[in-house]
Amino acid sequence: PDAGQFDSEALWAVAGRRPWQGRRVLIVRGQSAGADAASGAGRDWLAQQLAAAGASVDAVAVYERRAPVFTPLQLQRIEQAATDGSIWLLSRSEALANLPAGDWSQARAVATHPRIAGAAHAAGWGVVVQSRPALEDIVASIESMQP
Repeated sequence: PDAGQFDSEALWAVAGRRPWQGRRVLIVRGQSAGADAASGAGRDWLAQQLAAAGASVDAVAVYERRAPVFTPLQLQRIEQAATDGSIWLLSRSEALANLPAGDWSQARAVATHPRIAGAAHAAGWGVVVQSRPALEDIVASIESMQP
């Protein structure tokens, strides 16, 4: 509950102290559309740490992430929300890549991980506040962005 982030590194900081030699680990994950299911998807860092500690690691993709197909009304709302002071909640870097190209310099967002915040800055977002991905922290971040 007191982890700074809910990511592989934070999980490993706790789980890495356990004996993994000879243990079997199953990582349940998603995969991006078009990716080879056998190769898994996403970051493999945790699997590498477990294997280095002697575990036998298998991964299975149980869902698939796909880029959205926006309707004209949704595209209009996206364009409006990029400039009207709306605050976006960004919980995956991949979501940024799925947004239409445009001017994001006036857009404001709360990002739930440093990598996501970095991707938003790189994409030209005007204001990006990084938050721990717990509800109370996200709410506090949004409230801090209010005029």
